[in-house]
Amino acid sequence: MSKYQTITVTLGLLAVLLPLAASADVTTDQPRLSIGNDLVFGGRPGSAAKTVVVDTQLVMGPWGSGAPYNGQFQTPGGAPSWNGWTSVDLTQGDTVRWQVDPYHAISGVYSAWCGDISFALCENGDTDVGGYGNNWNEILEWRGTVNDALAPTNLTINAVVNHDSEPGYDFSYLSVVQAGQINNLWTGDGRAQNVILASDTTYLPSEYEGDNQDEIVVQFRFISDGGYSDEDCQYSGSGALQIDDIVIASDNGAGYSHDFEDGTLGQFQVVFPPGVGDFAKVWSGLRVLPGFESSNSSPKVAFIDDGLVVPGTGGTECINWCYGPGGYIVNNTGGLSGPDNHLHNVINSPVMAWPDPAYDGAEFAFDVWRHETLAFDSPGVFFLWNIRTTDSVAPEAIEDAPWVGTNFLFYGGPDWLRQVNPVSEYTVPNTRWAQVQLGVYEAGFIWGWDDIGGTPAPYFDNVRLSAYPLYGPTITATITHLPHDNFPESGELDLVNLGQNNVRIDMGQPQDLYTGSTTPGDSIVIKVVPQRVGAVVVDPPRMYWNLQRNPLFDAVRSSGLPDNGYVEGWPVMRLGNPVPDQFAFDLPDSGFLFPGDFLYYYFEASDFANGETQTITMPADTTGFSNFDDPMAYPPIYKLHALPSLRSNPAQPSEITQPEILFWDDASALGNRDEWYQAYANLGLIAGIDYDVYYTNNPTAQTGHGLGGRSTSAQL
Repeated sequence: MSKYQTITVTLGLLAVLLPLAASADVTTDQPRLSIGNDLVFGGRPGSAAKTVVVDTQLVMGPWGSGAPYNGQFQTPGGAPSWNGWTSVDLTQGDTVRWQVDPYHAISGVYSAWCGDISFALCENGDTDVGGYGNNWNEILEWRGTVNDALAPTNLTINAVVNHDSEPGYDFSYLSVVQAGQINNLWTGDGRAQNVILASDTTYLPSEYEGDNQDEIVVQFRFISDGGYSDEDCQYSGSGALQIDDIVIASDNGAGYSHDFEDGTLGQFQVVFPPGVGDFAKVWSGLRVLPGFESSNSSPKVAFIDDGLVVPGTGGTECINWCYGPGGYIVNNTGGLSGPDNHLHNVINSPVMAWPDPAYDGAEFAFDVWRHETLAFDSPGVFFLWNIRTTDSVAPEAIEDAPWVGTNFLFYGGPDWLRQVNPVSEYTVPNTRWAQVQLGVYEAGFIWGWDDIGGTPAPYFDNVRLSAYPLYGPTITATITHLPHDNFPESGELDLVNLGQNNVRIDMGQPQDLYTGSTTPGDSIVIKVVPQRVGAVVVDPPRMYWNLQRNPLFDAVRSSGLPDNGYVEGWPVMRLGNPVPDQFAFDLPDSGFLFPGDFLYYYFEASDFANGETQTITMPADTTGFSNFDDPMAYPPIYKLHALPSLRSNPAQPSEITQPEILFWDDASALGNRDEWYQAYANLGLIAGIDYDVYYTNNPTAQTGHGLGGRSTSAQL
């Protein structure tokens, strides 16, 4: 048996030949990070007998498109213009979320509560109205004056708290401010009741605060990230934080106690952290890296800190990537609020009238120059998008609608990307008004990227929002949650006991995102949303498969499954409750798939509304589902190659061979794979016989699903 002699790798438009070597992937991907365009979706009727003409209306588009709202950042003559867009510094709070309330009071009638009672019950087992939202940074502060500002102060703080927030992401704190720095004495996340806090610290004379440098500052704080809260119902409970029975004591005169039973916050004050700054600007003549120039030279929105957009920062100068205006880049040192804070700017479109409430389908697209590689010296500056809609006849009602989206932060590049997002599942039934959002978020500190080697990216331009009628539910999936090409689970190739060569059917994403593990998750996950007005999903969604068997292993197949069939999905569970609209699928990990098999698949879901059942598929076009002869006949995302393609040598049946070439296609949705397949065909090479294909879904997601995470040198 011969092993692969060369590996052909495609990276976008780059192709190289590498000598055979076992690679080792390093997994650094964390939850809710994405390379961009990470979603796939379906949305047309699954029945070919029914012809549907989709009437798409452009809500926002470029000059000359006829769209009522403009998605370019220029006048018809090409001068910079916001065209009704506005910008916001989301680090600058103005909403009071601390109150004295009976809501889950710890003792007596009242406790101080950081939360919002307006959040309704979620459909995931939530038992309490109210809770907390995304992107909160809430501070309840007490200041006390010491007797002697030239002497140190020993400080003790006692309190009882309840906290309920997403573990690992959203945190409650007891802090003191010393010499301008926030020092945390206690940190809490997850869910706990009647937690007794007993903390102490010492203030030195040089650490006092206030105009006279004689104040002690005690803060209770709550901070949440951009997703999974009572606001989006991805996490729900009795959050965020209740506080009671506070006793602050010192040996230098400053002290206070309060149990909130008088119905007031007492000497505590709600304060807002200083904002990092609003750096959004429409720029002309923005440059990119040489070799990545675009024909689009029109003005674009960027968030570059040149010291002028936000006076007082002094600007953020480049270290490695100096192609921005004057060599400046996106701020990564906290701007006006200091190094403990992090940039979070967004731009919001005008509030846009929806063309027809019956148009329940939507697509949101934009151009973005992205340049965040998550290198060792990166600050982790990501871009994001959201949408919000309302069914109210009053456009101002949209201010009460939540911003919703995938909860992903996007990165990648350097390159220009046309990001196309199916957003039907994020619009409300009978939509009348809509607004879209683009932004930048320096969130790398959450995952350990906290250096200052940033870039001028992202830049945004050419925004489009389209509306159209839906014909069934929407199906979406994160690419890394779909099956991935694989090698035998054993790590070996057993040519004596052929039944030991089982190939698992696993998703691309690993089970443990925190440890760098490359062990993949088992089940396949999609999202099915009945978007039409009054619609409900009927019957469980299905995953259909079509298997081309390698006859070498027919005698050891034990799953009992046919070559064609389907499996039904079941609800995904999180914290013991079903996750709304998410379904998991599984196929046997043993006795079903073996080296040299090809498995094609698609998903199907149906909903019922207005007396009619509509069925759609993902992918929308399944015409190549049974064509195993043409490698380009069916989308590679919906194929699974079991490798290597072991075959009996026709000239000597006792000898088992494998192709000598492995074509590693890691271009994802990009690249020039058709030219490579055509080149192989011109050479008379046949997939599965002369060469094998290893396809990497979302290659730059860094989820450990490259060859080093799925194969061994023995198998190669």
